[in-house]
Amino acid sequence: MKEPTVDSVTCLEVQDALREDWAGAPGQRLEGAEPLPVAVTFHIEGCMTCRGMAEEIRRLDRELGSSLEALASGIEAPSQERIDDTLRRLSEEDPAARLLRKLKRPLRLVLWGTLYAFTLLLCSVLAVALYKAILTQGR
Repeated sequence: MKEPTVDSVTCLEVQDALREDWAGAPGQRLEGAEPLPVAVTFHIEGCMTCRGMAEEIRRLDRELGSSLEALASGIEAPSQERIDDTLRRLSEEDPAARLLRKLKRPLRLVLWGTLYAFTLLLCSVLAVALYKAILTQGR
């Protein structure tokens, strides 16, 4: 079997492998995940650019992991009582909405009634004006 050399894979292939490896298991190695290929590992050991990139990915991963741990420790999980209370409040009807629903039909009747009354009044005023105009022309 041929021993891998630094030149057996390109820097671009190594960088892609590092990205895929980190994206698959950021901050940890997944159980059963395949390790980096030997040629990639050998290239990282021999290439300063790729080694720097691998170290930078590891550093960023550690910082991201510690930031997420700090964030997770500051947030407590909701209790079952809190979840039930939230669900109950979401399912309850708002008192203002209930009141508006009760007033909707009577208010609509009042508004339509007012419109009909003003329409009738306008028609009556027009009829009287027309009657007076006819009477004054006939004299």
